[in-house]
Amino acid sequence: MSNLAELSLSGRLRFLAKDAVIYGIASSFNKMLALISFPLLARHFSVSDYGAIDLLNTVVLILTLLVVFGQDSAVARYFYEDTTLAYRQQVVSQSLFLQGVLAAVLVPALIMASSRIGKNFRLGPDGAFLLILVSIQVPFFLLINFSQNLLKWNYQRGRFIFISVGSALATVIAFVCGVASSDFQLVDVFVIYVLVRAFFGVLGLYWVRHWLDWPRGLGRLKEMLPFAIPYGILGLLLAALPFLERGIVYSSLGGHNLGLFAAGAKVAMLILLPITAFEMAWGPFSMSIFKHEDAARTYRWTFNSLLVALLVLVMIFSAVGERVVVLLGSHRYEGAGIVVFALAMGLAIQGLSSVLGIGSVITKRSMLKLPGYAAMIAVAAASIPFLVSCYGIAGAALGSMAGYFVKTLIEAWLSHRAYPIGFAYTRAGLIVLVAICFGIGHMLTFGRFVWYGVSVIPLVGAGVILTLGWYYFLEAGERARIISLVRRSPR
Repeated sequence: MSNLAELSLSGRLRFLAKDAVIYGIASSFNKMLALISFPLLARHFSVSDYGAIDLLNTVVLILTLLVVFGQDSAVARYFYEDTTLAYRQQVVSQSLFLQGVLAAVLVPALIMASSRIGKNFRLGPDGAFLLILVSIQVPFFLLINFSQNLLKWNYQRGRFIFISVGSALATVIAFVCGVASSDFQLVDVFVIYVLVRAFFGVLGLYWVRHWLDWPRGLGRLKEMLPFAIPYGILGLLLAALPFLERGIVYSSLGGHNLGLFAAGAKVAMLILLPITAFEMAWGPFSMSIFKHEDAARTYRWTFNSLLVALLVLVMIFSAVGERVVVLLGSHRYEGAGIVVFALAMGLAIQGLSSVLGIGSVITKRSMLKLPGYAAMIAVAAASIPFLVSCYGIAGAALGSMAGYFVKTLIEAWLSHRAYPIGFAYTRAGLIVLVAICFGIGHMLTFGRFVWYGVSVIPLVGAGVILTLGWYYFLEAGERARIISLVRRSPR
């Protein structure tokens, strides 16, 4: 790792790809095992109950982000400022101390207000207890997030994978045992979440204990807070969008349509497998080379490759989305696949911002990200109710996609002003526009132009995107070298 800045462009890209694959395997197992829980829960519970599970899991995420409040991003940025053990221990420990204090305030308050909130959520007689279980998860979720970040930054990949895969596998096994019994209730789902996250949260804390020390003042924390606070706001705004989608669908279209939307979103979120893997590798990688003179060239190549790869995956997920939803969730979820393109496209565009917004991270000007996130919520809040009234759950997905687009455009523009990298914005924009045209065409003709259960239009779009990426982002000499290597490869 210490010689990363000395590697050639191809060497750096291979290093990044290796880390992305390793973290991708862990993330893939985690997400795939979570996907296995989808048919288990979707077939056992009603469509509206499955929607409630999805909504409450979104609440858990928002509460955890409220406690973490950008400290994970701040620690990631300041962890590399000094290589001495004492400095890094204080950065880590003071951050965890603040998160612990926030959790100690928030969780009891939520527990005391659970009865009143449960009535507003219309979760039935068990609503208050469900919200108590949601609240109890927060400190354990916090510990899992905290320990996984430290394990990632120190390249302890084995332990990282164990927590990531182990927590998902334990949850799925418990769900399998639960649905095998006839009295498996909604409350039992969240009891399982609490027990699994408690075990792996404590285990993760034990594994990173050597990085912990009693906070010697709050000097490092004061230094990190100006960087962390904007990220805390950003995290909450980003998590608020899925909550906004589901809240409007629930209030406008009812619990059944919320369940359909949640099922389609589950398939669309498969795009997060490569995005999460990339972001886990990208954070330490990008910060390790930013002082090197040709770092910008590495950033540009990374963006071009990521853009084409994500857009092709969006097209593939859109093509098979409806078939996967019905296969996993039964015919009760027919029609849910219509939201897959717009939701996956929005998440893909959001995923690109980790590279497009690198300038604000390098310059430590995290405030530059706020306008984009604020605009995202404003656009989504204004468009989703109108689009839902016109197009149902598809409208919610389109409004969400519009919010992500506006956010990424503003963030990229401000980051470019702070630290120009020289990304090929015009060519990238044209490829994205082509993807949108094919995606919208797929939604407008949903259920038609289907071949063996697979929609043809998105597959054609994937081919066009690959062709444009080949000619737009590779010079003639590079294309010739790739063709030559393919021809010389053993048959």
